[in-house]
Amino acid sequence: MFKYGFGVKSKVFVLFLLAFSMSQCATNRQGTTQETTGLPADIRGIKINMTKDDAHKRLDEIATSMHQAKKRQEVWLLKDDPNFSHIMLGYDRENRVRFVTTTLEKKWLKQKKRLTFAEIGDLSKAKKESIGDTHKYYWNVAENGNYPEYQVYTYGDDEEHVLHYSLAKKSDEEEEEEEEK
Repeated sequence: MFKYGFGVKSKVFVLFLLAFSMSQCATNRQGTTQETTGLPADIRGIKINMTKDDAHKRLDEIATSMHQAKKRQEVWLLKDDPNFSHIMLGYDRENRVRFVTTTLEKKWLKQKKRLTFAEIGDLSKAKKESIGDTHKYYWNVAENGNYPEYQVYTYGDDEEHVLHYSLAKKSDEEEEEEEEK
């Protein structure tokens, strides 16, 4: 195996160091939420806790700003998204992404490929609510290293297709009350 005159002890030591360093890399590596839960960690490159400036850099590439809806909330028209027409963002007090939502307005239905609920996540692990033609699936995602606790939320007007898709960080009650004012 080795042609460099290493003794048996040296070979064993090198193999031990190699195995140890590989195990340390695996232990220290924090997988993305997508890898660990199968659920999305971003929507169109926008992630929970991303700074407003970084979110705007990404949004400038994929969308056109429409207006601010409320305090710390924005609506953008997506340029060439195959599935959705609009993207909305909300920011926390530190100007970090608190939620990101994509929607498909009904007037755009024929021009877009509609995602299915199953394309977002494993439906057997989701909570489901249905009333008439309204169907909602949501998943709670625990905090994971670089990601805070958040929820993946979907809504549709039939049993299969998504019209509204959102990632939302768990907010504290004080912040939610402030948003309602």
